[in-house]
Amino acid sequence: MSLLCVDRLNIKLGSVSVLKDVSFSLQQGEILAITGESGSGKSMAALALMQLLPDIAKTDGHILFQKEDVTTKTEKELCKIRGSDISMVFQEPMTALNPVKTIGSQVSETLILHRNETPRAARDKAQNILQKVGLPHSVVPMERFPHELSGGQRQRVVIAIAIALTPSLLIADEPTTALDVTTQAQILALLKSLVKETNMAMILITHDLAVVANMADNIAVMQHGQIVEMAPAKMLFSRMQHPYTKSLFAASGHTVNLPNIATNADNLLKVTHVSRQYRLPRKHPFEVARFAKVVSDVSFSINHGERLGLVGESGCGKSTLARTVLGLDPIERGTITLSGHDVQNANTDVRRNIQVVFQDPYGSFNPRHKVSRLVFEPYHLLPNAPSGREANDKISRVLEDVGLSSADKDKYIHEFSGGQRQRIAIARALIIRPKLVIFDEAVSALDVTVRAHILDLIAELTAEYGLSYLFISHDLAVVRSVTDRCLVMKDGTIIETGLTKDILDNPTHDYTKKLINAAPKLPILHNGVNAHAPS
Repeated sequence: MSLLCVDRLNIKLGSVSVLKDVSFSLQQGEILAITGESGSGKSMAALALMQLLPDIAKTDGHILFQKEDVTTKTEKELCKIRGSDISMVFQEPMTALNPVKTIGSQVSETLILHRNETPRAARDKAQNILQKVGLPHSVVPMERFPHELSGGQRQRVVIAIAIALTPSLLIADEPTTALDVTTQAQILALLKSLVKETNMAMILITHDLAVVANMADNIAVMQHGQIVEMAPAKMLFSRMQHPYTKSLFAASGHTVNLPNIATNADNLLKVTHVSRQYRLPRKHPFEVARFAKVVSDVSFSINHGERLGLVGESGCGKSTLARTVLGLDPIERGTITLSGHDVQNANTDVRRNIQVVFQDPYGSFNPRHKVSRLVFEPYHLLPNAPSGREANDKISRVLEDVGLSSADKDKYIHEFSGGQRQRIAIARALIIRPKLVIFDEAVSALDVTVRAHILDLIAELTAEYGLSYLFISHDLAVVRSVTDRCLVMKDGTIIETGLTKDILDNPTHDYTKKLINAAPKLPILHNGVNAHAPS
C-alpha cells in the first residue's frame, strides 16, 4: 500500500482551475520530484497535501495519506498531522522562520507542541537535530537569530524543524533555488541522506531538471496544472515523450550566442586595492571595537565593451563589492574610478553611468507606481530630464527594446510575471544609456525557460547598447554564456581571474574546482550528446 495516493485532484480558485486531474502515488523511502515552470501548479499541489489552501479554493478528488483522506479532516485533525506526519521545507527560509526567536527555540517548539517535551529535554533534542543537519553548537550556537545566519544555514534550520518529529513525508518546495552551488549540493545531499536514514518519503519541487537528475527516483512534469509526463528518472531522461519536457530540458542547458563587441584597452571601471569592513556588535559597552573584513584588497578592471563575471559562494563578498562600485557602501582603503572619476565621492553626472539590476525585481520597485514612472526613475535626479511626449517616447522605446509593449507602461508591477518584472528592471537600468550595468544575481530566482529568455535578451542588448557589465552569479553555466572574463571570489579576495572559458575548463585554484564540481549537471542524452554547456 502506498504511503500517499493522490487520485484525480482538481482545485479551483474561484472560476480558475489551478490543478486538473492530478494523480500520483508515493512509497515509503521514495523521492518524487515535481518539476515545471512557475505557475504550473507545483506549489499548489504541495499545499493541497497539507490542506493549506486559500479559503476560496474548491477541491475535488482524493488525497489518501496512510489510507486516510486528508481532504475530509477537520482543521484540528490536520494540525496533528502537520509537522509530525507531513512536514514542509519552504523556498524562502527567512520568511518561514520567526525573526524574533532564536533558532534553538524554534526547533524546540515543534517538540514541545507535538510531543509534550519539557523545555529542557526539547532543547537537548533540538541541539542534536541541528547538529544532524550540519549546524553543531560549536559553530552555530542555538542562541543565534535567523538574521545572523547565511542563506544556507537558515535553510538547514528550516530542515531541522521539518524533520524534528521524523515525519513520514517531507515536502521540499524549491529548497535550493537561491543558494550557491556548493550550499545547494550540501542541502541536496543532506535531504537525500535523511531519506535514506529515516526511510521517509520526499516530494522535491523544483524548476530545474539538473537539480533532480541524480536525486529523484521518479519525476513528474507539470504544465498548466496538469501532469503531462511522469516516469522513473533514468527513463524520463533517456526517452522524453512530451514536447514540454523536452523544452524544459533544452532550457536547463541553454547557451547564449554572445555577440562580439569591439573593446579597447581603456579602463571603463578600475577597482584598485579596495577593502571594506563592517563593525561587529559589542558584547558589553567597554569592549574594544571589532571589525569583520568583507572585501580585502580587491583589484580588477573592466574595459569599454567588456563583459565581466564574478562568481563565489554566498557570503564571499560579491554583493558588498557591487555596492562599493555603485557608491552605496564606503570603503576603508583603495580607489574605485569610472572613466577616471572617483565613484565614492562622485556627483550624479558620474553615478548616472552605473546602473544595477537586482535579484528580486518585485522588491526593487515601488508597487504603488505605474511602470512608466518606475522605468523613468533614473531621470529624476538628473537635470534637464525629458518631459511630455519625449519622455513617453523614451519609455515606450526602452520597453519595446526589452521585449515588452509600450502599452505596458500604464500597468502596475504586480500585473507582470517574474520574467516580465526582470525585463522592466533591465529597461529601468538602460533608459539613460549608462556606461556600466551591474547584474546582481539577476536570473538566479527565475525558472529555466524565463532565465533562458532573459539571458538571450541581455545578449541582444549588448550589441544594441554596446553594454559593458559586471555579472554576479553563483550559476557557473550562466556566467560561461554571458561573460568574456571571470573573477572567482572567496572570503573577500579574488583568488583567480582570466578568460571565462579558461577558468571554467582549466581551473587552477582548488576552490574554483570545488565550485565546478558542486554545480548540478544534466545527464547525457541517450544519443550521446551532452545536453548542457559544461559548468
